[in-house]
Amino acid sequence: MRIDAHVHSWALARGDYDWLTPDAGLLYRDVSIGEVLMLATSCGISKVILVQAAPTVAETEYLLDLATKSPAVLGVVGWVDFAQGDTAALNRLAINELLVGLRPMLQDDRNAALTIGASADALFTVMVRCGLVFDALVRADQIDLVTELAARHHDLKIVLDHGGKPPLNRPEMDKWYAAIAQLAQHSNVSVKLSGLMTETEIGDLKRPAAATVALLEAFGPARCLWGSDWPMLSTRGDYADWLRLVTTAVETQYDDARDAIFGGNASRLYSRRSIGND
Repeated sequence: MRIDAHVHSWALARGDYDWLTPDAGLLYRDVSIGEVLMLATSCGISKVILVQAAPTVAETEYLLDLATKSPAVLGVVGWVDFAQGDTAALNRLAINELLVGLRPMLQDDRNAALTIGASADALFTVMVRCGLVFDALVRADQIDLVTELAARHHDLKIVLDHGGKPPLNRPEMDKWYAAIAQLAQHSNVSVKLSGLMTETEIGDLKRPAAATVALLEAFGPARCLWGSDWPMLSTRGDYADWLRLVTTAVETQYDDARDAIFGGNASRLYSRRSIGND
């Protein structure tokens, strides 16, 4: 089973995607689950993980409804209000076993350190009990916050989205390498090989490929998983091209890691049975 561990589906008329304005260009359109699955299956991908794109419980419920209707959706990474420590919403949503993770939108949060600080510990306790993954959507300069969280909650499954958004075209790459090395020391953290093309210019494959290799070396084949980040990827490149780029990087680094990185790791990490329901 091959899995795309990071896709989005949205309907503009829902009205809670504050960032999704006409200025978003190619992204300012409806993205149906049918479109996502057609792309995935054309590339030999049989399952996907749907990831939130709006900071609302209502959108999480919308994605769970889509997942219920589509056997190809392995699960949903949703949202609850971490800043308010909304355990009531989490307990209600977690009844649905298609909820496999949560993702606060930390990259745009000026108070990110507080959002996932001690005031959110009750939420993290529930997540561990349920076997939910914490998807960390952070900028490169916020990776240290994820490292601190991993040390504080060593039983929490954490997945770093988009490799922590390395500054591929800027001189801060050395800081990213150092932050990734520190984060990778925590065995409860994995990383998505996703979103790297959107951090560079159209047609630039060399820098995303180098960042992919760096992540593979830091985390190893058991803690890396592939995601397309569709439709965000469409602003820089093609679904099949990104899959091919990462496949080449994986096969160059390891002889037998393809099944794990392109399916097995996502299946294990996003299983509600892996921690909470043993």
